[in-house]
Amino acid sequence: MSTSTHPPATSAADIHWDLSALYQGPDDPALVSDRELSLAEARRFAADYRERLSGLRAAELAEAVRRLETIMARATRPLIFAHLRFDGDGGP
Repeated sequence: MSTSTHPPATSAADIHWDLSALYQGPDDPALVSDRELSLAEARRFAADYRERLSGLRAAELAEAVRRLETIMARATRPLIFAHLRFDGDGGP
């Protein structure tokens, strides 16, 4: 029986995420900007397509999907950043 207090060899205790590709830190103005821009784009998307999707032609539907993908890519960046920071902090 081992009584060692050292973490197992597979511990991720010394691993640190480099999140600079997302934001420079939690106070990065781009984080708030991305969130606000995503919300504005989502509102425009809703106004443009609400109750219209079933009548769109293929090219129009493709454009709607492209816009939605762009919105989702920007909107998820703050969430991914927060999640990875939390994981890296080893919080509860």
